[in-house]
Amino acid sequence: MAAGLTPSLVNAMAGGAGTLNIKMGVQIYMLRDLLEKNPVQAIKLISEIGYKEVEFAGLGWMPMIPDAFYGMSPQKFRSVLDDYNLVVPASGWAGTLAEIPKSAEQANILGCDYLIMGMPLEAISKEGKIIPFSSLDQVKKLAESINKIGEKCQEYGLRFAYHNHDFELLSTENEIPLDILVKETNPELVSFELDLGWVTAAGKSPREYLKKYANRISHCHVKDYNPDKVIKGPVPADYHAAMRMVSPGKGINDFGKIFEAMRKTSVKHAFVECDMPDDTEQVLRESYSYINKFLA
Repeated sequence: MAAGLTPSLVNAMAGGAGTLNIKMGVQIYMLRDLLEKNPVQAIKLISEIGYKEVEFAGLGWMPMIPDAFYGMSPQKFRSVLDDYNLVVPASGWAGTLAEIPKSAEQANILGCDYLIMGMPLEAISKEGKIIPFSSLDQVKKLAESINKIGEKCQEYGLRFAYHNHDFELLSTENEIPLDILVKETNPELVSFELDLGWVTAAGKSPREYLKKYANRISHCHVKDYNPDKVIKGPVPADYHAAMRMVSPGKGINDFGKIFEAMRKTSVKHAFVECDMPDDTEQVLRESYSYINKFLA
């Protein structure tokens, strides 16, 4: 198999025989420090390492990314991606129905098929902190909302998916919110991007969730979680879990078993991500090298 981390059919897997019909790329959000310094060089680095796909980030309302195109127009950003043979099958997104027309226009310029809700606005406080669900009624209202967003995306020729963090997997009134979101959403309108690191941070098994919702998960974020990683400096507790996200193979996830389970799902694209990397380029390179061990 070619060295690029984008096999359409992977014929050998550590942990299981068979094929893995996915493409592997990188979530560009983790490169925000490099993109702010020199976006062209950051995009070039992704390509030079060997990645062939990028998941964009910052469409809609995302205060942590004030300029998703880093000083370029969407057309110019797309041309730079084209220069380095990178395709963009999906973009992270946040917002309401009102943001979709503009976001869809930008997504189409980039070549995206999917908008993926990285964080529901209902879960973000005015100070930018995550607010866990307080009731199942709140979860059901979110499910109703994302059904409508999925329907609106289809009007613009896009598909829609929902990305989890840990709070969707923490018990609320003795139930798991992610289970409610899957149950209460229309599979014709909404799929899911399973973030393997955040599932683990919540004390759950990525492998079991891949098996449980094999036909509802369209994308994955491939990352590891190290609960013992020492957090340096005076960092608010809210950020500790994100800072303990690490490169695949550097934490407690068993990726042999995870990829074996992923092989039996509807996942078509998976993206390496590390929320708050200590060294972005190092994480990009070691993630690529590690995952290649599972691809033949």
